[in-house]
Amino acid sequence: MTNFKFDGMTLRSSSGSAIGKVDGNNIRNSSGSSVGKVDGQNIRDAHGSVVCKVDGNNIRNSSGSSIAKTSDIPKIIQGAGQGATSVALWWFFCR
Repeated sequence: MTNFKFDGMTLRSSSGSAIGKVDGNNIRNSSGSSVGKVDGQNIRDAHGSVVCKVDGNNIRNSSGSSIAKTSDIPKIIQGAGQGATSVALWWFFCR
C-alpha cells in the first residue's frame, strides 16, 4: 500500500496535502523552500552535500551503504518511477 502520491510534479500525502514538489532539478517543500537537488544520480541537500546516490537498483547513503532499492520507490509513492527524482522525493519526505 502506498502512503504518498506523485502526479509528476507534486508529492502528496495520502490525505491529498502537498508535501513537496519537483521544480526542474530542485526538490522543494510545501513552503517552496529548496530542500535538495537532483544532480545526475546524486541527491544533494540544500547545502550541496551528497546525501544519497542512485547506483543501478541500489540507493546508497553518503557512506556508500545500500539503504534501499529503487524498485521499492513505486511501492511507497504511487505514480513515481525508479529514477533519481523519485528517490530524492522519497529521501526528503517519505523515509
